[in-house]
Amino acid sequence: MKLPEKVKIGYRNYKIADLPQHEADARGLRGTHYAHAGIIRIERNMDTEQQANTFIHEILHACWLQCDINEELEEHAVTVLANQLTQVFQDNPEVTKYLRSALAKQR
Repeated sequence: MKLPEKVKIGYRNYKIADLPQHEADARGLRGTHYAHAGIIRIERNMDTEQQANTFIHEILHACWLQCDINEELEEHAVTVLANQLTQVFQDNPEVTKYLRSALAKQR
């Protein structure tokens, strides 16, 4: 499944852009979050599970920044939370289904 083109996080709309594999490899990362530019870049040459985890990870960075939480803990906390949420969603598809239904906006 293809990543969305944009995501709204808090008050901010973020564009989802490619992170070229050579740049990702050179920098030792798979995704990055540019708060001031409103861009989340994801390296696309990963398996779907790793890409989803990276996407959740970068979304959590954006949430963390908007909440103005201590930066010293950020990378560790975001990594742990992204890994755990990815596993919960993967192991419990009924949870994702429930959340989508419960949080759907009335149209």
